[in-house]
Order: sequence, then C-alpha cells, then structure tokens
Amino acid sequence: MVDEPPDTQLLHRIGVILRDFTGLWRVCGAPVAVHWLLLVALRFGSIIKEGSLAPADRSLGPGPFLVRFPTCQAAFRVRGEGSISSVREMYVRDCYLHHGALAIRDGDTVVDLGANVGNFTNLALAHGGSVRVVAVEPSRQLNEAFELSLALNRGHRERVQLLRAFVGGLPEKQKSIIETDHNYSDAPWMSEAELIRSIRIDRVDFLKCDIEGGEFDLFRKDSRLLQMSRTLAVEIHAFGGDVESFVQIVRDLGFAIRLQKNANDGSCILLATKVRRHEV
Repeated sequence: MVDEPPDTQLLHRIGVILRDFTGLWRVCGAPVAVHWLLLVALRFGSIIKEGSLAPADRSLGPGPFLVRFPTCQAAFRVRGEGSISSVREMYVRDCYLHHGALAIRDGDTVVDLGANVGNFTNLALAHGGSVRVVAVEPSRQLNEAFELSLALNRGHRERVQLLRAFVGGLPEKQKSIIETDHNYSDAPWMSEAELIRSIRIDRVDFLKCDIEGGEFDLFRKDSRLLQMSRTLAVEIHAFGGDVESFVQIVRDLGFAIRLQKNANDGSCILLATKVRRHEV
C-alpha cells in the first residue's frame, strides 16, 4: 500500500475533526462542541504527535455531559475520565448501533461485557423504562466511575446488575497491564457457564462485548451466550486471535453480519443480528 502524502493525511484529519465537531453539536450541544474544537486547536501539536484526538478529549475533563441520542426515549448524562472520547465513538460515530443497523427496544435484556464507566449501559437504559442491563467490568476504579455515572440518571441504577469480574481469556498484551494494576486485584474469573448462572437469564436481546481480546476464549463455536443472543455488537481484537475465524463462528451460529468495520491493525467492530433460530 502506498502511503498517503502529508497534505492528504492533514485533510483527512481535518475532515474527522469537523465531522466530530458537528456530531458533538448535535449530541451534546453547542457549548460542549465549541469548547472541544477550541481544545483541538490548542492541543493540535499533541494530537499530531499521538495520532489521535485524545489530548483534546482529556482536556475537556470528566463531565458530566448531557447526551441526546436520536433513538433514545430520553436524554441522559455521562461522566468519567476520558468520557468525551467514548461520546465521540459511541454516540457521535454511533459505533454500536450504526444509524439503525442494530436496535435496542424497550423491554430488552442487554448484556454489556467490558462496561467500563457505563457509557453503553446508560445508552441502553435510555431506550426505555423497561430495558434491563447486566454489566460486567473487572476494574474496581471503573466500577466506582460506573456507579457515579449511572447515578446522574433517575431510574437507571435500579435496572442494572453490575458484576465485578473477568470473563473470557487474557491475551499476553493485557496480562502484564492487569497484573500490575491493583484495580484488578481480587476480581474473580468467570467462565461462560458461570456468567450465565450468575445473571440468571435465558435470553439476551442485545449483547455488547469489548473485553480486549478475551472474546476469543469466551465465544467458541458452542457458545451458549451467543446462541441465547438476538443481536451482537462486539469489538474483535486482532492481538487476541484470528478475526476472520471469529466472524465465521458468528455466521455459523445463525447471525447475519450487518457491519464489519475494520481497523488498520486487523481488528474490527462487528454488528450482527440473528436470522435463524438456534437451539440453546
């Protein structure tokens, strides 16, 4: 592949910034969008050096940020370190629902694996007063941030079961990080069967998964959790295993691929819906 000339790269970056600015204006309002754009200008040198917009995101602080998402029944608030990065990815770029490719309906049971500070959980709950979420996150610090974020929204926390646990495997890339971070100490490891027994549900209407490569160990061709699920949004990390083999497992279990968005490193975000019944 021929590298893009510097002028083309700069134009691409400017295009991304303008699209995210417009999206933030739509989702979070003019004050947040304008403040973020000013920080992009002020931190532009660091942005070029890091190759991401994270320096501007960090400078905007933890929030809270009011979010208006088009398919939600109500606006909601989120907070947490680096939250605006998730706001841009999850609400502005719409990485998990992709403008109607997937849907969360009132009354759905949602499982959020790798819940982080609760941004997807809050998004799911805002789709209706009868949505319920099982959220799994092993970090003690992120659990605390999760609680603070959900507490901003009346009626959200009582519809969530939060489990502090690891699920799936642990790729070498993540092992050294986790072993030296006290926030992960004492978090139990759960197999798929243990997770299903713990959450006591027999169907999953929407399964979101971002567990940093652990998905390859958790979801195998006989995965009961995938068999139970109607809709799937999963980040597949290339450092954890063979991405295309994982995608084939999803197809073999009766899912139709609605979107496969590939990253430069071979990872992808996969959105899929069940098109035929699988016995569980």
